Amino acid sequence: MSAPTLTRPQARAGTDLPIVVAGGGSRGLAAAEALLDAGRSVVVVEAADAVGGLARSVELWGLPHSLAAPGVPGSAAAGVPAQWLDLAGGHVERTAAHRATVRGGRPTGPARPAGRLARSAARLAGAPALAGRHDVLSPVAGTGALWAELARRLRARGAVLLLGATAVGLQVQDGRVRGLCVRDAAGEHVVAARAVVDALPAHRRLLAPGAVAVARSLDTHLVHLLVDAPDGAPVGPPAHEVTVEDPSLRTRRLTAARAWRPRALAGPAGAVLRAELRTAAGDEVATLDDAALRDLVVAELPALGVTRPVRVLEHAVVHLPASAPVPGAALTEVPGALPVGLVRAEDGPVPGAGDGLPAGRAAAALLPLPVR
Repeated sequence: MSAPTLTRPQARAGTDLPIVVAGGGSRGLAAAEALLDAGRSVVVVEAADAVGGLARSVELWGLPHSLAAPGVPGSAAAGVPAQWLDLAGGHVERTAAHRATVRGGRPTGPARPAGRLARSAARLAGAPALAGRHDVLSPVAGTGALWAELARRLRARGAVLLLGATAVGLQVQDGRVRGLCVRDAAGEHVVAARAVVDALPAHRRLLAPGAVAVARSLDTHLVHLLVDAPDGAPVGPPAHEVTVEDPSLRTRRLTAARAWRPRALAGPAGAVLRAELRTAAGDEVATLDDAALRDLVVAELPALGVTRPVRVLEHAVVHLPASAPVPGAALTEVPGALPVGLVRAEDGPVPGAGDGLPAGRAAAALLPLPVR
């Protein structure tokens, strides 16, 4: 993977400085959009080489596979399904959601909630009610394509997006934020800022110089299995997603790509199952190589609802370090006071609310789109 080309914003003075958004996930992009709506200049800093955070996609075996759940529920907040349709150009699949939970070594819960397979995406685009409570919309090009399209629109409106640049701290002077410290392929530098919006995950949030934080996180490992599916036969559990609450299993979640996108994936001879595992530092599973992780997941498939043996054709593992907080381990921060000019996206409103950006509009825009 080649290093991204970074476009550095020109340094400016006073109120002409941009507002810098740390984090190019769904929350950060929504914050950038709200700021542009308010007439602010915006710079988005994202550590990965693509926007979308944990909702972006990876290309595997010629098809996009989302790192998070590859769809949005029809019961999402008002306007969200319409926004997904808009960003996807109407190219979505709609299915009735099937979910299950593993407790005590076997899946429980309804395999098929009430509902029918949905109408076509073309009809969906003009329908006033976009989806029912059990329906899921999945972009044909993957969720990453939606965030890429939103990023394209933000750039067209003048936003600067720095990819491959990690936010490592704040520059604070006289109790006020003056810039965001960034590390990229060229080293460390400071992006001067009128204010900074912290849209990073809570366990990785920005802190003022001298502050202390205790944040424990887990690494996520997404094990993708391309399994043989002769004659297009269904492979995997009778659910979009199986959530595991059984401590004897290391898999936390299993998804079946064909269940999410039955039409787009109906032709290929292989089906893709994705297992999610999480490890902490010192965990024995964290020392396993990709082949061993594959074998571990295959051994657990029967307990996850895969009722017949599968033949694994290929496998691919995506490692996401420090991607999830330890359950119940909240970040402890001392001191608690934030410097002037730092706003956390979940707190809202964004900087500038007092001079033109209504607080309610800002808070709503900063809410992340529903992704898992």
